[in-house]
Amino acid sequence: MKKQKDNGILKKKRSQKGFALVEVIAALGVSALVITALISLSISTLRTSLDSELLLEGTKIANRQVELVRAYRDGYIDADTPRSWEAFILSLQECQVFNSGPLFSCYMNEDGVLVHEVGKKGTGAKQIKYQFIITNSDGSAVDTSNIPSVVRISVSVTWAVGDQQKGSYIYTDLSNWRGR
Repeated sequence: MKKQKDNGILKKKRSQKGFALVEVIAALGVSALVITALISLSISTLRTSLDSELLLEGTKIANRQVELVRAYRDGYIDADTPRSWEAFILSLQECQVFNSGPLFSCYMNEDGVLVHEVGKKGTGAKQIKYQFIITNSDGSAVDTSNIPSVVRISVSVTWAVGDQQKGSYIYTDLSNWRGR
């Protein structure tokens, strides 16, 4: 009887011998799943954070461009001569829609100087490009032989997050408020 009992204990121990290995493999599998999920969540969070940061910065740049163009309109040619509406329109004539795209991309630098190219801020994954165009309020090209009393300034700010192009777009209508 004792021999039978000892055989049962030995069989039980032998069957449990591989059980620890199965537990280790299962624990490694669960750990791999958890680590993969955490890495995926981290990457997603970083991408969302970058997207939010660039959206905020892009919107600030777009608003700043509108304010700089408005200040340019209201500025002075020299210390005593305010810029006329006609001079404002003529200086921006190259920044208007020509066929399917702008004739020139324009932006205002921080000194209030008109630059005929695409503005860029940042580098690498945080690079933002910005520009504006001038049109009539209906979106058509401005006819400089018959200068309108209201024009639309449309600012576009773009950036890339991964392989996706994102952007912020804003426009404002400016008028000949000085009446000359």
